[in-house]
Amino acid sequence: MAMTHRLHELHLLSDWQYRSTCVTLSDLGYRSAEPGGIIPENSQLLRKVMFGSANKISISEAARSLDLS
Repeated sequence: MAMTHRLHELHLLSDWQYRSTCVTLSDLGYRSAEPGGIIPENSQLLRKVMFGSANKISISEAARSLDLS
């Protein structure tokens, strides 16, 4: 939906094309969320630092090392 809106803003879609596309996307469920969605990325580095077998450290130790509160 956001991409359709942006294409319309850039005048790459006419008013009619924008309306038709919005209706179609709404029928497919794209108005409220992306059907199927995507899996959020997870930090592999953080997992390895926090839970690696050789270097287990606490969250407070990691924050202190990064000068974070």
